[in-house]
Amino acid sequence: MLIRTGDKLTRKHGDGMCQLLRGQPNYYSVRIFADISFDIRAFKMNYLLHAVNDVSIAELTKENPVIHTAQEFLEIMMNLPADTFTIYHETLDDAFFDLKSGLAGEILQKVVNYSRRLGIVGDVTPYTSKSLQDFIRECNRSNTIVFMDTFEEAARRLSA
Repeated sequence: MLIRTGDKLTRKHGDGMCQLLRGQPNYYSVRIFADISFDIRAFKMNYLLHAVNDVSIAELTKENPVIHTAQEFLEIMMNLPADTFTIYHETLDDAFFDLKSGLAGEILQKVVNYSRRLGIVGDVTPYTSKSLQDFIRECNRSNTIVFMDTFEEAARRLSA
């Protein structure tokens, strides 16, 4: 079923829904509402699908629940419609930014193992650990995993 509301075109799709949003020339976004279930909990994942330089990038929105485990991250990553995606740092458990916990290593290893590209978006300067800052600087040397302040910066790096 297709529903038009102003600049939005919404399609009811099974249990989910998607919206095509008009953007700048050569740039479009699709808002997807997808139900993802885990053994422990179920929640609705919201993301926007962008096309930047002919690369599809899924932007997980800030409204999503916090991801606490590498298994939750893997489930989300494998159910996205794009191999390149961004996530806001608020959506990651604080343990991710404590390298001693091992959560960052587990999550980022999954990104590499499955040949995906990830942008972590937001201001991470409040995390003052020298080892974390070194880790972020090292990640930003490549275009596989990047830490950027804005989605636009991350999309530019990931689509290069």
